[in-house]
Amino acid sequence: MKNNNSGFGLVEVMVAAGILGALAVVLMNLNKQSATTLVKSKVDQESLLVVNEMVSILSDPVNCMASLGGRNAESTAPGVILRLFHKGQPKFAVNTESGDAGLKVKSYSISAAAPGVSLATNTTNLSINFERKKIQNGSGDIVKNMRLHVEFDSANNITGCRSLSSASTDIWTRADAGDIYYSGGRVGVGTADPRGMLEVVGGVRASKGSTPQEDLSHVGFSFENDGDTGMFAEGGDNTQGSSLVLKQDSTTSLILKNGRYYGTPDCFEVQGPQALTGSVATCPSGSTIQSGGGYCVDGNVGYLHSSIPQGNGWAADCFGKNDIDVAAVAIARCCRLTPP
Repeated sequence: MKNNNSGFGLVEVMVAAGILGALAVVLMNLNKQSATTLVKSKVDQESLLVVNEMVSILSDPVNCMASLGGRNAESTAPGVILRLFHKGQPKFAVNTESGDAGLKVKSYSISAAAPGVSLATNTTNLSINFERKKIQNGSGDIVKNMRLHVEFDSANNITGCRSLSSASTDIWTRADAGDIYYSGGRVGVGTADPRGMLEVVGGVRASKGSTPQEDLSHVGFSFENDGDTGMFAEGGDNTQGSSLVLKQDSTTSLILKNGRYYGTPDCFEVQGPQALTGSVATCPSGSTIQSGGGYCVDGNVGYLHSSIPQGNGWAADCFGKNDIDVAAVAIARCCRLTPP
């Protein structure tokens, strides 16, 4: 019987080899392109992180002046600014690599001719030119820009500065004393729909040491006595409900929860001495006067003429017939907070 199994011919083998070679080239190009894209993405991400850190550093006017003070706000050429400073320490010096992607600052420059800034509005632009390792078919440089608020002298040299966020998010205004404020509407923390001038979804804590009388600089929270002032505590879990905690010190507190007081104040009465010219009952240290009264020792001939608070206590006075003094005894009801 004739054997027809003659195998592949030379032409067929060469065609197959050519196809495999072409596929290999395509796969190699795809792999190379994927690697290049990955490196570019890593470098871009790293440059964004570095710029965000720079913005944070220069948002402090002290750091900004240490880094850019005396430079020309209208135009400062590359090569003049060599580094930034954070708390007196140099950061992001020119020609120093940062991170795994081989990213480094090539140069800094300032220009008030950049889009969105003008010395007329006390703004200028800080341009950061990053140099990275050469990427196939791509540029080796990345340029990032940062808006600055600047104060300057007659020669346009910077006398005060701080970084600004983007125009769409720069909503805070810095006062001369360094405070920041916002007057554009309500502020929400943890909520996009605040129902008051400030609404916080979550816990709030304020502490400021002791509280000398009339010295509000030591007060954690201060509320003025007017018709629009209120304190609201909402939310909480099913076991605790909503609560407002008022702490006096590390061992005493009063809790208002779901409309009721917890940690009931420890209240007691203090009796003043018997006196013809008026008696005073004083609450002991650590307690506060809540109410009071008094009585006349001889009720048949005297009547309670006055019963009023006095200091951290209560005063009482009795008169008799023909305005004769009658011995009185004052009583003060004092309260102190106990742990709930």
